[in-house]
Amino acid sequence: MAWRRTAPARAHGDVRGGADHDGDEPIPCVILDISGGGAALRLTEPDQQCPTLFTLEPLEGAPRHCEVRWRRGDTLGVEFV
Repeated sequence: MAWRRTAPARAHGDVRGGADHDGDEPIPCVILDISGGGAALRLTEPDQQCPTLFTLEPLEGAPRHCEVRWRRGDTLGVEFV
């Protein structure tokens, strides 16, 4: 019998900086899915405005420069640039 995950893997990180983000305060997020070319993120604080270009700083792993490709409510699809 194959082992199956009962819940999707989730990682946490912060959205920082960017060309259209004034402050240095991180925006907390949950990394819903990640691949070599991009990620799906969910912002954990309601009504946060995520910049179009930013650095994703996962709790584990290296920071990645990102560009938002789509938005649905508090969920974002980003491409690594």
